[in-house]
Amino acid sequence: MKELQFLEDNHEFMSNKELAAELNRSVGSVANQKVKMGLTKRNIYEVVKGYEVLATGTAEECAEQTGLSLNTIYFYTSPTHRRRSVDLDKAILVHRVDDT
Repeated sequence: MKELQFLEDNHEFMSNKELAAELNRSVGSVANQKVKMGLTKRNIYEVVKGYEVLATGTAEECAEQTGLSLNTIYFYTSPTHRRRSVDLDKAILVHRVDDT
């Protein structure tokens, strides 16, 4: 099928939103098809404390590098944690650095 070939050929260069627009599909449908085809990539995160980068890599790699649990890494990416972090120079924050 032409759509599947297009997805396979362009998934590394286009965002899910761009792929969905090109294929006239929903973003969710594109994301699900990428999973089915094994085309997903692992998210890359950056762990920072103030202006210091503590770790960069997958969530698992960041947990290993910082000694934090995997659940803590994921929690630190949440809006709830950001709202609770009053002193941003001392808070540990995690954000995704890739756009999938």
